[in-house]
Amino acid sequence: MPRSALQSLSLTLSTVAVLALATGVHAFIETHLDEVAAPLGAYAADRVAEIDGLGSTTKAEKKERKLLAKLVKKESRTARSLRDDFSELLFGGKTAKKLKTAAAPMRDALDAAFVRAKLALGERREFVSDHLRLITDAKALAKIQKQLAKYDAARTSAAAAATDDVRAKALGKAEKALTKALTKAEKEAQKAANLDGTLRMPAIRLRSGDTVGSGGARIAVPADSNSPIAGSSVLIPPGALAALRKITIEPGDSFVGGRDVAAGPSVRLLPAGTEFNQPVRVSVPYTLPPDSDVADLGLFHNSGTAISGSLDVTLEENGMLTGTSTSFSEFQAGLLAPPLGAPAGTYHVELMSIFHRLNADGSAASSEVLNITGQEWSFRADGSGRSALGASVAVFRETLGPSPHHIDGYSETSAGSVDFAWEQIDQGRFSFTFPTLFGDTAVAEGIVSESGDVISFTARGGTFDFFAVGVRAGDPATAGDFEGRWVAVELGMQLLDNGQTDFRTRMFSSFTGFDVNADEGTLTYHDTGDTFSADRKFETSSSPAPHTRELNSVADGGTEDFSVLFSGQIGADSVPGQIGGAKFRRLGWLDPSRNVFLSHRGDVSTRSVSLMLAVRQPADVDPEIFQGDYRLARIDVAARVNTPATTSSTFEVDLGVGTFAVGADGNAALEMEAIERAAYRLTGSGPTTGMTWTSAVTLTDATPSPVGFPLVLDAGGNHRPVGTDRWYGTSGDGDLFLGATPGADDDGIRGIAIGLRQAASVE
Repeated sequence: MPRSALQSLSLTLSTVAVLALATGVHAFIETHLDEVAAPLGAYAADRVAEIDGLGSTTKAEKKERKLLAKLVKKESRTARSLRDDFSELLFGGKTAKKLKTAAAPMRDALDAAFVRAKLALGERREFVSDHLRLITDAKALAKIQKQLAKYDAARTSAAAAATDDVRAKALGKAEKALTKALTKAEKEAQKAANLDGTLRMPAIRLRSGDTVGSGGARIAVPADSNSPIAGSSVLIPPGALAALRKITIEPGDSFVGGRDVAAGPSVRLLPAGTEFNQPVRVSVPYTLPPDSDVADLGLFHNSGTAISGSLDVTLEENGMLTGTSTSFSEFQAGLLAPPLGAPAGTYHVELMSIFHRLNADGSAASSEVLNITGQEWSFRADGSGRSALGASVAVFRETLGPSPHHIDGYSETSAGSVDFAWEQIDQGRFSFTFPTLFGDTAVAEGIVSESGDVISFTARGGTFDFFAVGVRAGDPATAGDFEGRWVAVELGMQLLDNGQTDFRTRMFSSFTGFDVNADEGTLTYHDTGDTFSADRKFETSSSPAPHTRELNSVADGGTEDFSVLFSGQIGADSVPGQIGGAKFRRLGWLDPSRNVFLSHRGDVSTRSVSLMLAVRQPADVDPEIFQGDYRLARIDVAARVNTPATTSSTFEVDLGVGTFAVGADGNAALEMEAIERAAYRLTGSGPTTGMTWTSAVTLTDATPSPVGFPLVLDAGGNHRPVGTDRWYGTSGDGDLFLGATPGADDDGIRGIAIGLRQAASVE
């Protein structure tokens, strides 16, 4: 059959399908017939004409002409079903076998025919899947699956066939089984769709370039095609088009960029600008980029004048992302970038939590716990979030009546996950709430860098206080990424005098630095660093068991050995060569692209845990690098004694976020948001042999006064003048800074802070 006649028949059958849909008929209609073996028919007709044009012919040429003439006759018959097409394909395969070596010139035509055969089968298989989604009857599904199993087996046989005729015969069996499956699926789907009196059958599947009318259809690029947009489709519901329209789907030029991230190829739907009476459903391929969340996937629409993205999408089982539109243009899957200064994606987070178990009823038992957890926290573009399971280290002290009046402990456990909803308050500011272990709700106030790469938040709920810092998850670090000079701050708790009647609780903060030798796997601390400690001592060996305080400052020094774990985490220990499955005293995440290292340290032998924040800092830093506007988050803890009596003391926690601005004149301005200060008071009284302990909390609203001061930076970019109550150090690029609180003699405050640069002035 001539090519023009084939095209005309195809268009006619497509139009028949359109008219059938328009009139509400739901019987399966064959489309795109006389296509599978068309390349063979065209080749045979051309070769017969070529032989006829020869002056004389050989015996072999006469035989070839006879066989090809039969093939032309076979192919000229009008196919009434796909089965007829596969019968023609089988005839072509047998003809090639009879021609033997003379069939070599047919190779391209045969290959083209087999490609079309697979395409036709793939389309029909997808149509069966459309019906299966409507069927719930288990017995009916089993019968259909039985035919689909025969189809799969025949396809496997075809792929392994050694000759064209055997291959064509196997594909014919596949078509037979598939058509039986479709016939059964259509009947069962119609039963299921009519249970509530409403007929909802799958739309007929057509190809790119077919015509659709008011009855609607699904125009699709078959999944079995070799197209880069295979699987793409547009579902046009009945009534969406008022007149016949030729619909085309083709690859487009990628247009998702900037801060948004492409997650699949661009798909162009034509005619561009076509408007519909109701939304159509557009399906495009997607591939989730590494370290991203499916909740951030959206459908981008390029109308030619503007690019917009929507998170209102569905992720299909076949790897397609589906959304709605009322007009045609270009569509592409992508990750929608959050607004500037908003958290987005997954972060490696180090979370410090301080918990007090209160005991105001005088039952002679209370406790305080400092826990640090390494987790992953995800912030999705739709405002939802989740923390993942993580590993925790903790120290805890419980006060008891009998001597020695306390029990100390150290633990390494797993942390659970929580779901939460977050919102952006302003550039660089966000907030959310999440549940604590005992059913309270913690209210978190957070800050984020302009790029969204680094976050920090503080939170309080019940008798829990939280401080956390996170870096966006990226490629795993290597030992070489750790090489260089770093500035760091650290905050932790140590329980002293285990089993003694006089015992101390120590809070300590450090402002330090270290050099990393990646080849040797060592961290060597600068001897110019300082650690500040505040001890609350409970002198229960005497009466009336006074609470006293001691403040100390010691210089830094020493080394730690480290290894890079398979996950990219950094594990460090003071025992040389300790690697692999051993218990690491320090564990954390290094992000070399953002020059940030977050870690926690736990030591059962000293009953201490601490949180360290570190940023890369060269030996010489340009002082002007610190100029600009930052968001700041901090935690301060204070130890106060003899409040209100000699037998009591308080452990105070200040959590807060604020702004930090450094002008061209080198003057800094710090302004914190209003806070609620928590003071946990522990009172021990009574005979020293049987103490009565009481623990209670007082919450006080406070608005810290703005503070202005000149920054006095050393060559490394650190501000730590003698007598100042807060020290700061900046990263080499000036995008982050760290703070430590050495504390004044009257309050014994110990604390740490982090500042994240913003693009413009923040309020």
